[in-house]
Amino acid sequence: METDDVGRCPSLVEWNEALIARFFREDLAGRQVFLYVTAEVLDQVASAFSMDHTDFVSAIAGPPGSFEASQVAHRAVKICDRGHWRDSSEAIYPPYVAHLCLFAYAAASDEAEDLAGHSYYPRLRRLLGLPEDEGALSGFHELSDRVWNDLEEWSIHDMGGDLGVFRRRVFGKQRHVGVPRSQTLITEAEVESLPRAFAAGLLDPACPPSDRLLAETVEEFCDLKAKTRMILSRAASDEMRRALLDVVREELLEWNGVVSSRDGTTSDTFGSLFICIEPGAGNARGRSYLRCSIGVAYPVDGIEFEGASNEKFTCREMSWPWSTRIKVEGEVFDASILDWSAGLDIQVLDVSWRLRSRRASIRLFEDGTSRGLPGWIEVNRMQKDRALLIAYPKRIAPSVEKWADASTHAHASVILSGALPDGWAAMIVEGVADVRGLGAHISTAGFTDHVTVEFVGGMRVGRRERFFTYGVPAIALGGATGDEQIWANDVLLSADSDGLFRVGESMVESRGLIKLKVTRDSEEVAFKNLSFNESVEWASLAPTVKVDAMGKVVSTGPAISGAVVDHDLTTGATDFSPDLMLPINSAQLIGRNRGEVCDWPEDGIPAWKVIWAIGSASRGRIEKPVIFCGTDLLRDDPQDAKADTERKDLRRWDHAIYGQRKRLAKPRVPSLSALWRRYEERAR
Repeated sequence: METDDVGRCPSLVEWNEALIARFFREDLAGRQVFLYVTAEVLDQVASAFSMDHTDFVSAIAGPPGSFEASQVAHRAVKICDRGHWRDSSEAIYPPYVAHLCLFAYAAASDEAEDLAGHSYYPRLRRLLGLPEDEGALSGFHELSDRVWNDLEEWSIHDMGGDLGVFRRRVFGKQRHVGVPRSQTLITEAEVESLPRAFAAGLLDPACPPSDRLLAETVEEFCDLKAKTRMILSRAASDEMRRALLDVVREELLEWNGVVSSRDGTTSDTFGSLFICIEPGAGNARGRSYLRCSIGVAYPVDGIEFEGASNEKFTCREMSWPWSTRIKVEGEVFDASILDWSAGLDIQVLDVSWRLRSRRASIRLFEDGTSRGLPGWIEVNRMQKDRALLIAYPKRIAPSVEKWADASTHAHASVILSGALPDGWAAMIVEGVADVRGLGAHISTAGFTDHVTVEFVGGMRVGRRERFFTYGVPAIALGGATGDEQIWANDVLLSADSDGLFRVGESMVESRGLIKLKVTRDSEEVAFKNLSFNESVEWASLAPTVKVDAMGKVVSTGPAISGAVVDHDLTTGATDFSPDLMLPINSAQLIGRNRGEVCDWPEDGIPAWKVIWAIGSASRGRIEKPVIFCGTDLLRDDPQDAKADTERKDLRRWDHAIYGQRKRLAKPRVPSLSALWRRYEERAR
C-alpha cells in the first residue's frame, strides 16, 4: 500500500487494504489465519500513515460516543451485502475486514483490565465511547452468519487458501461474541511451533488424539504465551479451551509430518506405526500386523528398513496416508511377537523418515471400515458412539473389567488367539460413558469433548475444503454422542452402512458451496464449508519449487516439480515408466488407435501412449468419468490405423468410447470436449 501524503488521514479503503496485507499473505498459504489484533499490530499497520493504534477506532467507527459509532456493526453487514460485494468487476478483497479487526481488537485489548475477559460487549462499547451497560450493538448478531462466514468463504473457496485460511468458529451459547473472541486464541508464532510439538508428542493426523492427549502435548512441547497456557488449564467443559483445542486439531489434521529446523535449512519427516488386528470368525482367532502412516508421498517402489536382527522390512502405499501391511522377507510381519507395552522408533534412511509408535499399557482399536481398512485399527482416543476393542495385559484385567462394568453400555471378552501377545487379553466395549477408570493405565484415554467435522478420502484441490468432483470425500463426525444431525445446505444427511455421511450427486455436480452444519437438540455445535471443482488450471510451466527423486528440495541439477519432470531424469532410464497419476482406483485406458484399450491396474501401464482413462461409476453416480491423460491436444487425435491386436479389442475400443456414451461424464472443457467428440466419431 502506498500513500501520496504521509501523515494524512487514510481512507477506510486504505485501512482495509493495509489490514488485509497484514493478515492474508502468500507465505501463510494453507495455514490458519487469526485476526489477532493488538495495539502493537495496529501500530505497525498505522505507521505507514505516521499514526498509531489510537487513530484506528475513530477511522473505522467514527467519533467516540457518536451515533455513527453505535452503527459500526450494522455498516459491516451492509458493506458485506450477503456476499454481493463480489459483483463489482474490481472486487478482489473483502471490503469489511477493517470492521472485523475492530471487533477482534475489542476482544484482545488489555486496556480494559477492570473488566472480566468474558465481558465482551462492555469492552467493545468502552472502545467506541458508548455506554457500557446496553448490550449488543445494532446488527452485531448478524455478523457471525453474514460477515465472519463470508470471510471464511472468501479465504478458502474464492482464494483457495493461497493467502491463508480463515475459519469462523462457533462454540458455546455466546456464538456471536464467540467469533471475535476466538481470534485471540493463539498467535502466529504459536501456530508455527505446533509441528515440532506434534512430532515430540508422537501425534498423527491419521489418528487424531483425545482432547486430554492433545492438551498435554501442546502444554509440554509448544512455545506458548501465558494467556494460552491459562486457557488450556481450564476445565474440559470450558468453551474457550475447546475452541483452542479445535484450532490445534485443525493444524494437526493438515500437518504432513514435516518438521523444519528453526532456520529453515533442514527438515525431517515423521510418521507412525500402528498395530492392526484382523479377527477371524466369532473373534476366536485372528492375526495382527503393522501399517505405517505418513503425510507425504511414498516412493514409487515403497520403503525398506532393517529390524534389530538385520531383517528387511518393506511396505508400499495402499490408500494415502496408509501403507500396505508391513512385510519381513516377503511375508506379512506378525505383530503379536512384539512387546505391545513398548514403543517403536524406526529410521527409514533412504527418504529420511522416522516411523514411531508410543508406549502404552493398554491399546485401543476402532473399526477400520471408515478408513477403508479391514479389521481393527489402533487409535488414540475413545468415541462415545463407536465400539472399541481394548487389548491389555492380563495382570491388569481386574481394573479393566471393573471399569467396563461401571462405564460402558455393554462389553464382551474376545479370544483372538494368534493375534495378541502372550499374556494379553481383549474385550469389545460399546457406549463408553466415562474414561477415568483407565486413566492410571493409558495416557491416551479420553474423548474429543466437542463435535468436529472431518473429511475422509477424496481428492483435494489445493488446500483445505475444496475437492474435485471425481474425488468426493465422505464426512465423519469426531466427538459425537450419536444424538447429532448433519445438514448439507439444509438437507438432512443419513449415515451409510460404514457410519460415514455423503452429500448428494446434485450438490457435487452443481460445484457450488455446500454449508455443512451439525446440530444437537436444534443447537448448532459444528460448522464447515465444502465445495467442488471439476478441474484445476495450470498456472505456469515454470516450476517454482524443484525436488529430487527422494522429495528433497534442490536448486540445481535435474529435478521434478509437480508433473514437470526434467528430461535428464528420463533419458536413458530403462526402468522409468511414466505411471499415470489417476484420481480413481481403476479405469479403462484408451489409446489413439483402435484396439488400444486395457484395464488398469490389472493390465499395468501399456506400451502405447494413453490418451484417455474411463473410470468406474462412483457411489451414488451412474456416470463414468472420462479423464484426459494426453499431452498435446493438437497431436492426440484418433488415428485411422488399427492396433496390432485381437479383433475383440477393436470392439472393446469402439464400445468403451461410443457404445457406452450415454453412461459417460464427458469433459466439459471446450477443447477436451471437441477432442472427445472426434474419438466418438472414429469409434462410431
